[in-house]
Amino acid sequence: MTDAVLVAGAPSAGVTSLVAALRERLPEVDVTEEGGAEVAVAVLAVSAVAPPVPSDCAVLEAAAARANAVVGAVTKVDAHRRWREVLAEVSTRYPDVQWVPTCAAPHLGAPDVAALADAVRTALRAAPAGEVARIRNLRSCRSALVREQRSARSGSSALRIGLHRERLALGRYTRERCAGLRTEFRAVAAEMPRRSADRVQESLRAAADALVRDVDTRIDHRLADLADRLGAPALDQAPPPVVPQWDGPPTVSRRAERGLTLALGAGFGLGIAVAAGRVFAALAPWLSVGAQAAGAVLGVLLTGWLVSTRELMHDRAVVDRWVCDVVGTLRGYADDRVAGRLLDAELHLGPVLAARAAEESDGVTHRIALIDAELRTLRRRS
Repeated sequence: MTDAVLVAGAPSAGVTSLVAALRERLPEVDVTEEGGAEVAVAVLAVSAVAPPVPSDCAVLEAAAARANAVVGAVTKVDAHRRWREVLAEVSTRYPDVQWVPTCAAPHLGAPDVAALADAVRTALRAAPAGEVARIRNLRSCRSALVREQRSARSGSSALRIGLHRERLALGRYTRERCAGLRTEFRAVAAEMPRRSADRVQESLRAAADALVRDVDTRIDHRLADLADRLGAPALDQAPPPVVPQWDGPPTVSRRAERGLTLALGAGFGLGIAVAAGRVFAALAPWLSVGAQAAGAVLGVLLTGWLVSTRELMHDRAVVDRWVCDVVGTLRGYADDRVAGRLLDAELHLGPVLAARAAEESDGVTHRIALIDAELRTLRRRS
């Protein structure tokens, strides 16, 4: 009786092309997509575009359960550069199966199914016959299903781990951005010219608004990547952040400080005026009146310079403290925004992943029950 080889896989795996190519290579073998009750070898076809999803795995495992031996084929390797990742994934998921890269209908060149044909011939020669092989294949399929069930149940754990990693990454990002903003504007405040505090305030408010929006955009990107890694639906668009409004630097009465500065400056200026008058009088005695006037003018100028410089240093100190307060408030707001967005993501993704895991687990449990029933039947016969 001619040996039957069943080729099974998802519709996108190129099963028909693979059947045609194997028929040319194995004319002595009955290669088919359907297969009868007795199948010597099952060829499990997986497209190189992406690893098989649970529905594809169900097709592959059903085909493997009908055969005495199994060979795996990663198809379309000529069209997808990441086929090695798919090969590694399916090899890990089904370690008892030999997986061979193939291209049955390439866009350029001849089909490359020689290695797969050799693997099928080897499997035909080594495939055990009868119910012993059937039991062995059923047990292998059952082990794969149990691993798949455990993987499906770990979705919630993967979500928690992913959110924790995102929280750490986003927290580090906000800390670094806020520290850089504080350093930048403290340097600006230290060199602030006279009557420019308003411009510094406007610049800091604009930079804070940009930082808040940048943090929110980064949260969107990282949550979208997390949902994509978990295979969950994309999150709803979050409302735009409400950027806090900060008051300007506090204005306090400086009457006492200004009076003290004027008194000290006046004393300093008077001392300079007297000293300058004596120097000018010694150098030019005939100009004693003019020397005293020049000393007085110099003293007044120095007094004004001292008072204005002291006020400028005071303004710089006030703006510096205000910058630190604003950045501290901004960091707290950014941390709250990160925590709130991640909590919303957990509330949205948690039920979705839990429902999907329960559905997949129920399907796998049903398939395991069918395999167990068939194994019990085969054991009674033997």
